[in-house]
Amino acid sequence: MKPLHRHPPRRALARRIAGPLLLAALWSPTLLADADIRVSDAWLRALPAVSRVNSAYLEIHNGGERDDRLLAVRSPLAEAVTIHRSVQIDNAYRMQPVEALPIPAGTRVTLQSGAHHLMLTGVRRSPAAGERVPLTLTFERAGDIQVQAEVRPRERAAPRESAATGHQHH
Repeated sequence: MKPLHRHPPRRALARRIAGPLLLAALWSPTLLADADIRVSDAWLRALPAVSRVNSAYLEIHNGGERDDRLLAVRSPLAEAVTIHRSVQIDNAYRMQPVEALPIPAGTRVTLQSGAHHLMLTGVRRSPAAGERVPLTLTFERAGDIQVQAEVRPRERAAPRESAATGHQHH
C-alpha cells in the first residue's frame, strides 16, 4: 500500500531551504556595509637590489555608513609590512608606527609619501618596474582585501610624492 502523500527527500528539502537563507545572508545590510571598502592606486617604487626596505602607497575608499580601521598588512615580498605615519619633529621628518588606521564612513584615506604609508621591511627581492606585488590588507569590519601593487620606476613615482615635504624613502 502506498502512502497518501509523499514527503520530499531530506536533501531536496535542505536545498529548498538553504538557497533562500543563503540569499538572505548575502543581502544582509551588515554584510553589505563591510563590502563598501575599496582599495585603489596601490603602488611601490622600484629600488636597487640592495634595498631591504620599501614603502607602498594606495587609496582606501569607505563608501559605507560605518567606520572601519586598517589593522594589518602582509605581503609575500617582505618579512613584515607595517602602517607608518611621517611626522615633522625639529624640521626633520620621522616615521612612527601606527597600530591601526581609521577609515571613517564616507571618506577616502590616501596613503602617500610624507603622510601615512606602508613600510615593507625585510624585502626578500627587488621587484622590477611594471611587476605587480600582492598586498593583503586586513580591516576590522571588511576583513581581508587583496590588491596588486604596481611597481613604478623611480622617475614615474617621484611626481606623485609630496612636493611640500620632499619626503622620500631610500
